[in-house]
Amino acid sequence: MGKAENIKRAKKLKEAKKQRELQQSNNIQIEKTYEKIRYRSEKEGFKVKINEAKFKYSEIIEQFLQPMINDDDDLTILKSKYSFGAIVWNSVVFRHRSELEFQNARKNVCSVMPDVKDLERMFDEMAVRKEKHFGKYKFMVADFEITPQGKSGFHLTVAVTEID
Repeated sequence: MGKAENIKRAKKLKEAKKQRELQQSNNIQIEKTYEKIRYRSEKEGFKVKINEAKFKYSEIIEQFLQPMINDDDDLTILKSKYSFGAIVWNSVVFRHRSELEFQNARKNVCSVMPDVKDLERMFDEMAVRKEKHFGKYKFMVADFEITPQGKSGFHLTVAVTEID
């Protein structure tokens, strides 16, 4: 093995080590985030357990909100969009119990953010999206946390409560 090959190999090994360290750091951050959400949820009276479903709740919520999310959204904007999405999601989940509750949630969200153009239309469109594409999921979003991950990515952790 020549000198040039050794240099290439050393660079590859160094990059692989850097990736392992980054992944380990991300895993530690995810565990801390889970503990933070678990603490907040249990404090509010929600029972928290490890997800044993065949899907990840966070991935379902990310797919649900995909039309609203832009690549250039910063952490603050993402938190606002995910908060809005959680309210729409939960409102639709409970809609079958009370149309009035659904309408009150819609009205309350729109009154809190009157400066957001077309918010009622967005609420309605996302409600239809929830019913049409995600209707089989009957969980309520109890809490969520978005944390930076890597150079330009984010990690979503979601705590849910199953609804009968």
